[in-house]
Amino acid sequence: MFYLLTSLIIAICPAVDGATCVTKPTCEQTSFTLSTCISGTCSCLNTSYVPVRSGCAFKMDKPVITSGQGRSNEVLLGERLTLTCFVDGAESFEWYLDDKLLNGFNEMSYNEEASASNVGSFTCRGIGSKGDLKSDRSDAFNVVLLGTGEQAQSTESPKITVPTTAVFSGSSITLSCDNIPMGYPEGLITYTVDDKYLSYSRVTIDESTAGKNVACNLTSPHLGVTFSYPTSAVGKLPSIVDRIQYVTVTGNGNYLVCSTTPKIDYGQASHTYAWFADGQVLLGQTSSSYSPDSQGTSISCSVQLSGQRAVSSINKIISIGRAVISTNIRKPLVSQRVILTCAGVNSGTVTYRWEKDSKPIPRQFDRKLQLDNIQKEESGYYSCYANKDNYYSYSSLYIGVSDSITKPIINVIGEFGTVNRLGENGNYWLACYSESASDGMTYEWTVNGIKSSVTDKFYSLPSVSSSDNGDYVCKAKYKSLTSDDSDPKTLTVTAPGILCYEDSFCLFPYGGYTGKCDETERCECSDGYSKRGNLCSEASVTVISSTVLIAVGVLYSRFVDL
Repeated sequence: MFYLLTSLIIAICPAVDGATCVTKPTCEQTSFTLSTCISGTCSCLNTSYVPVRSGCAFKMDKPVITSGQGRSNEVLLGERLTLTCFVDGAESFEWYLDDKLLNGFNEMSYNEEASASNVGSFTCRGIGSKGDLKSDRSDAFNVVLLGTGEQAQSTESPKITVPTTAVFSGSSITLSCDNIPMGYPEGLITYTVDDKYLSYSRVTIDESTAGKNVACNLTSPHLGVTFSYPTSAVGKLPSIVDRIQYVTVTGNGNYLVCSTTPKIDYGQASHTYAWFADGQVLLGQTSSSYSPDSQGTSISCSVQLSGQRAVSSINKIISIGRAVISTNIRKPLVSQRVILTCAGVNSGTVTYRWEKDSKPIPRQFDRKLQLDNIQKEESGYYSCYANKDNYYSYSSLYIGVSDSITKPIINVIGEFGTVNRLGENGNYWLACYSESASDGMTYEWTVNGIKSSVTDKFYSLPSVSSSDNGDYVCKAKYKSLTSDDSDPKTLTVTAPGILCYEDSFCLFPYGGYTGKCDETERCECSDGYSKRGNLCSEASVTVISSTVLIAVGVLYSRFVDL
């Protein structure tokens, strides 16, 4: 009874997640949304979150502007000026030059031919997919133009970048020369090892090169620009090691990779892999990758070089259950409210992120995603990613928004579930179910062609008799939309009691039955019980309370809407 009444309360006060609300009880507290409603908006967990159309979103960080390919803030006249605005969760961008908005520039990268008219102090801002989430503007990135009629000398010093400090003998690495002006050609950069020129930026590390001094050099002048520091400071090529320093497990989804430091290149020292689940070796898993097939297990790996002891990974990944997306509406209508829930994963420290049609939904990290006032153009595949200890579980669901209500069907509900027969004096109700069903929908019932005053999803039939026989039809309504009529449900009330099985077996694990079949082919009731509807009920119980009837109806409603 407690569960029934709890469901009844939920039905009367439908929960609202995220931004939209009317009164305090309509806000359901989730990970980042509070139960308080202020000015029609559900409050967020703290000042790090802001209410947006699809829930409480984590505020965007301040963007950072960088030059392309590790270049400096200088650019050569007439060459490509390439800047990138980095901020997580943005789908579009605003670019500003000397505090003036640059119209038509809404991509992550700014890419123009450098001239006196388009260099200066740049800032940018990130914007979420619906425009209701914006970052602060970045700090200024000041671009200096080099060339004829402008500044003719570069004052920045090149920087040699070596990608690693240790490798196995025979490994190849690629050097880069950073912090040089944008537009300076890669082909004019030269590299030296102990003052000997290299033909390419890629170098093989062996006994003749390991640990040697390395530098990069620029041709000066170039396009009328001279360089104050044409040669970088000296760096060091990697040393050679003959042992694995450490091993890690990386990857996402159902695909994990066992990685070594230093990296073992193809064709180098002979090595083998092993994978472990909860400390037990997984037979047959001897490649560098592994796809777990169970949940809740601790996954680790080891790598062994020929003639050496195996090195175990320094971390373990705890696999989680596969995510499953559920929705409050299977086939939503235009302007309805859809709530998607990422469920089915193990409890604990699990974080979430969302995508639509493979594009991130900005800064949404709650397990629930709300789509208020949904429109047809928002149809698509919605995906959630549940993350725990770098292990991702993924689920996707197609949401198709319609501008018509699906044709409803009528089901007959008894006191303990759906039934296909109505026994006299029993309590029943009819449920008008549409896949478009949602809060705010009303219903129209006709009985034997006559319109009823009932506008609820459930048509109550207490203590039924032959006077309730006939054809019942319903239709669903939402705002200006009306569904087609359901197929008629023909009701015929029969004698009360449970029909006997062919072998007259009438034993049940509860009281009220003798275990015999009477002359009406109904299961015989014990003393003190009488036939009512499809049951043997205590004689003193003649009418079930309306509260319980409604509550059971709520249970059915919740069940069919899952």
